[in-house]
Amino acid sequence: LVDPVPSVRRLRETVSPEVDAALTRALARAPVDRFQTAADFSSALKQAAGLAATPVPTVAHRRTPWLRPRLAVAFLVVGAALVAAAMFLRTRPDPVASAPRLALTDLEVTNRDAETDYLRSGIPDYLVSALRSLPGLEVMPMSMVRRDSAITSPVELGRKLRATAVLTGTLARFGGTLAINAELVQVSDGRLLWSGQFEYPDTNYAGLIPAVVTLIADSLRLQLSGGARQDAIARSTVDPVVLDLLLRAGRTWLQGIAGAEGDSARVDSARVLFERVLARDPQNPGAIAGIGYVLNISFIRGWDVPGLTPAEVQARADSLNRLAMSLDSTLLNSWNMVLINRLYLEDDFEGAREAIERMVSLDQGYAEAYRDRGIYRQELEGDLKGALEDFQQSVTLDPSVQRLNSLAAGLMAARRYPEAAAALQRSIALRESAGARTRLIAAYDKLGWRDQATRLRRHADPSGNSAAPFEAALAAGDTAAYERARRTELRKSADSL
Repeated sequence: LVDPVPSVRRLRETVSPEVDAALTRALARAPVDRFQTAADFSSALKQAAGLAATPVPTVAHRRTPWLRPRLAVAFLVVGAALVAAAMFLRTRPDPVASAPRLALTDLEVTNRDAETDYLRSGIPDYLVSALRSLPGLEVMPMSMVRRDSAITSPVELGRKLRATAVLTGTLARFGGTLAINAELVQVSDGRLLWSGQFEYPDTNYAGLIPAVVTLIADSLRLQLSGGARQDAIARSTVDPVVLDLLLRAGRTWLQGIAGAEGDSARVDSARVLFERVLARDPQNPGAIAGIGYVLNISFIRGWDVPGLTPAEVQARADSLNRLAMSLDSTLLNSWNMVLINRLYLEDDFEGAREAIERMVSLDQGYAEAYRDRGIYRQELEGDLKGALEDFQQSVTLDPSVQRLNSLAAGLMAARRYPEAAAALQRSIALRESAGARTRLIAAYDKLGWRDQATRLRRHADPSGNSAAPFEAALAAGDTAAYERARRTELRKSADSL
């Protein structure tokens, strides 16, 4: 990304300086510095060979003014192999599926730039939506790919996912320039179908989306008419300001829904970003739904929204969500909001079940759908075993604070306290929240780990008022006093509820 192209003559001194110069130009970092056509590259190589001191022989009655005999034979063999491979790839039946199946991975941020971290997953998420506009291509949900993110080899990952090809990439920012390198690997044989470097000024990277859509269509040989191709490109073309605002808003929103201290301000920051999107694109379904999410979570958490009563907050959230779904019926978060309304506000339990099934049908790797189904099974069906399976699946797909807390609550109900404590520790490591802390104290007490429970109480209330009765009981070795303090604590919680 940053160093000059190394000279091939470091390893092969017999290569002429002219050939070395042609190779160096072909490998230039910036596209504008490379040969503009294959003919230009060919011409430079021919000219370089013409300057070489070694006489140029002929091969098999065919004049080859620029190739040595062995090199010419090698080119013929490789060319024949490539033609045969191309014919084989075109004609053989695909054992995976009738349509190519593509998996994308999150971008690897190579220079640890916190300012571009939101692009790491944001760009692949947006690319998945754009690539789904290509007819004849199946694009795997990012949540399913992230479940196996520990697999670093594209071929191994593709085989695990039964994908035809895997698109990987790296992201780096140098000054005001974003450099994105992408590689498309064919899973069956590990062949590199294409690789490319894209450079954009800072937040003006929206051109990447239609560029990748076009390259994927060509590389996977999708049989597209001219109209279908243009339609896919048009649908994947987006205002660069809108794209960057949407990705920033989505990242901010996810950081603020755990219910931890300061989350109200984070969620409101996401609302401001979504409103900026609507100022440029009033019919953007993602931004409309985003503001609905903000109002919905504010209603659930009891956060004040200036100028609106709680009932008005929820009514406006519901109205915005319906509008977003009329524009795009595949919005998973909108279906999740429908589920919450049916389950907790309308007592429409059959409708809630239908919403869960719709989410799973849209994306079998959507982690929140499994968490929702776990809640449904535990609270409405009394199926704790099935609920725990769903909670575990949601955490496996995407271990967020909310999903870890739900898994821990199920494990507490099943009296599996060591596992519950482990899940809550993972939750707090991601982001400390009052709910996780309260449950972890309860788990420690159930396990008889009173020292750990008391230290956590002290951490939660630096004034010491909450922990003082427990610390006194532990210092005196008075188990009965500890239990009395615990009953008082529980009574206060019950009164608060």
